[in-house]
Amino acid sequence: MITFVAMSHFISHKGFHWEYETYGSGSEVLLAFHGFGNHGSDFKVFEPSLGKKYTILSFNLPYHGNSFMDETVADKSISKETLKELFQHLFIQHHITRFSLMGYSLGGKIVLQLIQLFPEQVDAVFLFAPDGIRGNWSNGFVIGNRLGEKIYQRIIDDPSRFLRFVRVLKEMNMVHEKLSDFLHQSLETREKRQKVWDVWICFRHIKPGIQKIQEIINREKISLHLFFGKHDLIIPPSIGEQFVKNIDQEKCLHIVDTGHVMIREKMNDYLTKLFPW
Repeated sequence: MITFVAMSHFISHKGFHWEYETYGSGSEVLLAFHGFGNHGSDFKVFEPSLGKKYTILSFNLPYHGNSFMDETVADKSISKETLKELFQHLFIQHHITRFSLMGYSLGGKIVLQLIQLFPEQVDAVFLFAPDGIRGNWSNGFVIGNRLGEKIYQRIIDDPSRFLRFVRVLKEMNMVHEKLSDFLHQSLETREKRQKVWDVWICFRHIKPGIQKIQEIINREKISLHLFFGKHDLIIPPSIGEQFVKNIDQEKCLHIVDTGHVMIREKMNDYLTKLFPW
């Protein structure tokens, strides 16, 4: 059994320093990754349902919590190789040979990439409204070419024109009200707009190969649990339905009566019934 002191820790490599906290007391290790604008401590709510089986190592992604980069880091984008080396340090430090993964929204993209990087060491995967299964065209446009970068830099300086455009689309019923509200909340302050840019740049090289990941899950018999909110307009259940068509497991897709926000206490009832450990 692996024992962690209940406090904040860091893993560090090549100037990247990721903070993590630990929850639960189980004999198995579960690495958890939050969504954009959230915090690693969010996963503490799952202690009642997952904490007896797992010791949860919940990470703060770059630009969140106390995670940071050295000022000497010239390229703020983390490569797949650096991501792999970062977690190899963690595994060596704590003698971890096998582990499970949990991710919500943006954190789902990190989980998918780690499956591809450590295919023979993953036992189970819990994904909540995961990013990374389907390509994000807006992300790709902004960070993939100079025009997209210039447009978003203007939005950082002044989002009013873009938000007026979103408002018009909403009035024309081309954008749902909840999605419009989400965009307004994400861009309401300059700090938030800059954070979106910084995080996009940081993870621009993290592009999971979905077909390869599906093959790994099937070949290694990784236990998969996909959770989607029935009313989620950001990452809808249809993405999960398409993904599981190529997965050789029954009942791995769970559509829950909620929206995009899924990491909350009431999910414990669902998880406890699903996993009566």
